[in-house]
Amino acid sequence: MYVVSKLHISETTIGSLNQQLVELSRSESLTRAKEQHESVVNAMKKKHDEQVLTLKQKLDEAALSRDCKHEEASQLRDELVEKSEMINSLTRSLDSSQKQCQEILKSGTMSEINQLRLALQESSTARNVVEGQCISLKHELSELQEQVKMYESASRLGVGLGSNSHNDSLPHLTVRNLNKENWSTPKSHKMPLEETISELRKELEQCLVSNKTKREQVHQLETDLSALKDQLKDQEIKAQRMEKIAQEHEDKSQELEKKIQELENNKKDPDEEHRKTVKDLEVAKRNLQESAANLDEVLQEREELTETCAELKHQMVQMVTEFDEDKQISIEKCREACLQLHEDAKNLLRDHLNQEHEQIVRELKNDLEENSEELIRIKECYVQLGEESRDLEYKLKEQFENEKQLLLSESEAKLVDELRTSLEKQFTDQLEKIQDQWKKEEIKRIHDEALKDKEQLLKNIEEEKSRAVEEAVSNARKEWSSEQSCKDNQSDVADQIATARREWIKNHNDELERRLSNAIEEVRRIWDEEQKLKTKEEIEKVRAELKKAHGQSRDHQLNQAVELALTHAHADWLKNDEEMRQREIDQAVEVAITNAVAEAKDEWQKEIMAQDNLLQTSLTQERLRWKREEESVRSKVVEAAVAIAEVNWLEEEQRKISEAVEQAMQTARETWQEENKRDIAMAVDVAKQEWTSRKEDEVNRVLESASSQLVEQFEEQKKEALEKAVGEAKLHWEKRLSEEKGLEIASLRDEIFREFEEQKKAEIEETLEEAKEAWVEESEEQKREEVNEAMAYLESEYTKSLEEFKHNTLREALEQARKQWTAEELSHREDIVKARLSAAREDWRKEMTHSTQVEIDRALSTAREAWAADNEKELAERVTQLEKNVQEQLEAKYNEEKDKL
Repeated sequence: MYVVSKLHISETTIGSLNQQLVELSRSESLTRAKEQHESVVNAMKKKHDEQVLTLKQKLDEAALSRDCKHEEASQLRDELVEKSEMINSLTRSLDSSQKQCQEILKSGTMSEINQLRLALQESSTARNVVEGQCISLKHELSELQEQVKMYESASRLGVGLGSNSHNDSLPHLTVRNLNKENWSTPKSHKMPLEETISELRKELEQCLVSNKTKREQVHQLETDLSALKDQLKDQEIKAQRMEKIAQEHEDKSQELEKKIQELENNKKDPDEEHRKTVKDLEVAKRNLQESAANLDEVLQEREELTETCAELKHQMVQMVTEFDEDKQISIEKCREACLQLHEDAKNLLRDHLNQEHEQIVRELKNDLEENSEELIRIKECYVQLGEESRDLEYKLKEQFENEKQLLLSESEAKLVDELRTSLEKQFTDQLEKIQDQWKKEEIKRIHDEALKDKEQLLKNIEEEKSRAVEEAVSNARKEWSSEQSCKDNQSDVADQIATARREWIKNHNDELERRLSNAIEEVRRIWDEEQKLKTKEEIEKVRAELKKAHGQSRDHQLNQAVELALTHAHADWLKNDEEMRQREIDQAVEVAITNAVAEAKDEWQKEIMAQDNLLQTSLTQERLRWKREEESVRSKVVEAAVAIAEVNWLEEEQRKISEAVEQAMQTARETWQEENKRDIAMAVDVAKQEWTSRKEDEVNRVLESASSQLVEQFEEQKKEALEKAVGEAKLHWEKRLSEEKGLEIASLRDEIFREFEEQKKAEIEETLEEAKEAWVEESEEQKREEVNEAMAYLESEYTKSLEEFKHNTLREALEQARKQWTAEELSHREDIVKARLSAAREDWRKEMTHSTQVEIDRALSTAREAWAADNEKELAERVTQLEKNVQEQLEAKYNEEKDKL
């Protein structure tokens, strides 16, 4: 009956555990596979996003630094153009002034020649000074060009200017002819992007060299023009002096003519005076002729100078118009070439990215197929290994069962006796220690309480005695007064008082003894109750220590897990078979009580007799307490026997539970493998679709951002080689990303398989070693094996739950980080685009206003310096017309650029 009930209980527990394991395996396998896949995908996404963010930050920093350098280069280029224009105008003015100087030297007198020589020496000294300044400016320009070259070499675009190849040809380069037919840049679709960029850089270098030479010429012409202006002023001053001298000679000649007329009127004929006057008249006539000739020459020179000034003005206007036309044509050609280059680079970049994307998709498909095949092979190996392990376990179990039957029959009685003796010995030692300690404490406490009660009773007795004496005295006096005895009877009164006092003392001593006995009984009763409570606590402590000693080989976490599983199984069993369990427990308790009492009766009686003999010498009234203590000890023995029976039953239940757990684990593994295959395939398909869609979106965004940046940089004249930088960065990034993805996938796959194989091998080795040690050694090792199997199951469940918790937390953290990163990335991109657009607009407006103002000022300054004072009206009209034309051109250009934007 007992065996049948246990079988029924074990079957019910096995069925409930199997049902729970099936439900757990069904619900956890799919979620575990999904969470593992999501964790891997989220980790890869996070790395990918971090790499993209760092590359974009580096690209933005490089673009900003490049834009700054381009702005500096454009400013230097504008300065070169302005100086080249000034040099051209000054060269023309210098040629005209040199011709005028030669004519003046041919037609002038010696004094004028000497003055002109002095002026020429001064102008030559000034020219030397200006040449020194020009040389210093050349050195500064060469330093700036070296800085530009250093920046271009450090920009990591893969394109640099060859310093050795171009420096040799720099002095021989001339001004570029912008009107020739084959000036345009070759189309980018006929040659690669690097060659087009190098050609553009060569053209830019030639323009810089030509601007340098023009700047030098302009500076030289400016110095010559200033010298010629000084000479022209000196000539005008000389002409004014000659006019004054001629006027004086005319006045003198008129005075002489008046004198001659007066003399003729007076008809005086002195010969000497007449000869003197004739001589003076001849001298005056010669002087007058000379002054008239000089005046004619000066007037002729003035007319020639005015004609040359008009020619210079006309030539300057013509050169300005030609330069503007050439500049406009060159800008249009450069714009067309850059636009074509931009379109070709964008198409190449798009094709290249599409090819790389397709290649990556093919590689991922191949990797996925290889991984799936490898996974199938590993699963087959795992199934084969599981079958072999099951066969091996079955054989070992049969062998160990046979050995177990032999060993159990021999060691069961021995182990029970040893366990019982060890427990009884331990329990008796503890009880002796506790009893000795308790005796000492109780004796001390009772003695203290007796002293206190005695002192209190003595105080009360003294008080009552004094009151009784007073009452007796008063009563005696009343009796003595009533009998009216004389004073001779004082001795009788004293005797009566003494007898009354003795009676009172006797009565009070009896009452005191009665009170003391009551107090002792009350203290004894309280002590007995406390002793019962203490004995119960000691029994619980002993039971806990026994359980603790039984499970010392396992750690705290395993004990908790085993106790939790046992409590669940025990609760289910109690719900189903409560009455049957009660009967079995009662029978087991009765058997254990009878056995334990029969074995320990002699020892306890001897111990009790010895303790009673010792206590009778000191306290005879405590025999009742020791009898009660004996009853409590017997109850402890009964409870200890019950605990031993419970321990045996728990061990059997653990063994049955471990067998049920193994069967459930086997079924759960098979179902989990099948579901894991389906979940992995579905998760891989979903991840592939998400990755392709995200990749296409990223490619489109990158293309749009690259095109917008290229247009902005072209409008701001700051575009150098962004297409190649973006292409190289993306190629490098895609390549590194694909490599990292492959490495991560391979490492994760290897790590998962390695951990799985190691765990499986460790479990198999652990079970084999535990089984061998358990069945070869004593029966306690069998118990340890069963607990170890339960521990392995609980550890696997704990590791699974821990992995699920890690995956959940990791997935949540990754999703939160990805959301935060996407929001920050979008806001950052919007801020960058807005900042670039606003900066481009402000720079474009500033450059347009600055360029218009510079062109207007340059035209006004050159026109005002070249034209004479007598042509101010014509100059004003031409300047206004020029301003209108420039404004119209700028407005038209602004409208075109605005429409394009």
